[in-house]
Amino acid sequence: MDGANKLETGENIPAGKGDKMLSLKFCKNVNITDVTFREAGHFAIITNGCNGMKLNRITVDTPDDRDGINFINSSNIELSNSTVISSDDAVAFKSDYATEKTFLSENNIVRDSTIQSTENNAVQFGSETCGSFRNIQFRNLKITGASKAGLGMVSMDGAVIEDVLHDNIQLTRTASPIYLHVANAAAAAQLAHRQDPEHHLSEHHRPNLTAPRDIPGDAEYASTVSGRSNSKITGLTFENVKLTVPGGRPSPRAACRTSRSTA
Repeated sequence: MDGANKLETGENIPAGKGDKMLSLKFCKNVNITDVTFREAGHFAIITNGCNGMKLNRITVDTPDDRDGINFINSSNIELSNSTVISSDDAVAFKSDYATEKTFLSENNIVRDSTIQSTENNAVQFGSETCGSFRNIQFRNLKITGASKAGLGMVSMDGAVIEDVLHDNIQLTRTASPIYLHVANAAAAAQLAHRQDPEHHLSEHHRPNLTAPRDIPGDAEYASTVSGRSNSKITGLTFENVKLTVPGGRPSPRAACRTSRSTA
């Protein structure tokens, strides 16, 4: 499937124009195999309220467009053996209020794939997070670039994000290999990696992480875990994590940032 540069990427879409290559709403048991998406506009694939999708051996080749794949309010999704390259969020799980209700997104897996964002986040939760997320797995992934987060997870709208597993993830050229953040959006909003025997999640971060100097845009982001006093990040486990970051900045820069964080 080739958009041939005819799909829009902006906010105000002219009449008669489209901005999505494949849009699915309230669909069940959809299988997509051996399909390539090029020049796909704002979204190569976007789902909302879908259940039981399997995407296998697909290619999303939109490095100069916008989002690769957005799974919104969707459960029992499997993305496998695929390559996704986009300029904005490459593979994102979101929950919005476009259907005038919230959903629990659960039992989703992304595995055995290569993912890259040329300008934003490679693997991401949010930023739209009206409904909660549970039992999401990322296994055997090669993340080959992200100008922001390689593994991003934000709760912006009060969502609980729990029982998330990252296993055997290799990241290169990511500005911030790991970014976890809770926004001040709703009371008791919580973002969590939890160890839950019922889901057999014994190891939550098992990647080898590498972020060399040639990060796109030469951004300076550290891996970050940022909760709030009333919305804490809990049950977070890191195991067998290896980070290689540029460093080399003068000590006054570090002292300045330390003083700000403790003020």
